[in-house]
Formats: sequence, structure tokens, C-alpha cells
Amino acid sequence: IKQATPEHPLVIRLNGAEVPYSGEVAWAKPGDPRIGLRGRIGVRFTSLPPEVRRLFDSPAFNQVT
Repeated sequence: IKQATPEHPLVIRLNGAEVPYSGEVAWAKPGDPRIGLRGRIGVRFTSLPPEVRRLFDSPAFNQVT
């Protein structure tokens, strides 16, 4: 994970749009490149635009498949 700077804020892609955010890494699980397993991280968001917060709170987004 890169550290955000004013010139290069952290962004996530949602529905084709890049959305800026700030947050902290809450947990991390290493991958294993020998078997093509990617690492994973969990982020606790500390700042999100209101429209993104509404998206995350929507029932459709929180359905488990």
C-alpha cells in the first residue's frame, strides 16, 4: 500500500469511478506467489464521500452470495 500524498490521494474504483478515501489498514493476510495466491488487506475507512457511504450502507451492496 502506498502512502497518500496531496498529489496522489488513495482511491478505490467503484462502478468505473475513482473515489478518494482515507483509512487505516485494520488487518493483513500475506499471499503466496508460488501458488498464485494474492495477499489481502482490510481497510477501516476514516473518510468517504457521502454518496459512497450510502452505497456501502445499501442492502444490495451487503448481500452475501
